[in-house]
Amino acid sequence: MKGISRAALTVAAIALTTTSAAAITGFAASFNVEAEKTPQGASLSFTGKGYDPNAVVMFTGSRAPGAREKQDFGKTKADDKGVFKYHKVAACTLRAADSSGVDPVNITATDSATGKGITKRVEGGAWQCP
Repeated sequence: MKGISRAALTVAAIALTTTSAAAITGFAASFNVEAEKTPQGASLSFTGKGYDPNAVVMFTGSRAPGAREKQDFGKTKADDKGVFKYHKVAACTLRAADSSGVDPVNITATDSATGKGITKRVEGGAWQCP
């Protein structure tokens, strides 16, 4: 290793380790969910990209305002580029008279191939009955 300084080798080793760790633990996917209050309940539109190609993406949520348990919003399959679009209407769980202190809902899109997920927060008012 003549001609290469110890400092240069250290920097190269750190850079390689950082890159390897990011490749192993990184999840470069993105996910978005929009919630809209409708007469039928919360109309949820899910979009995402960067998931494993053809992976099943599962959608779950924290307890909606007025609900007794956590929510399962179903699943969809990402295309061969790891992109998905999905729509679900979740029943309303909160009467309009009980609208004080409406908590947000955390929704997670989990890639079944890796087990990794992304969580987004949406306003709980979408679950309020008309």
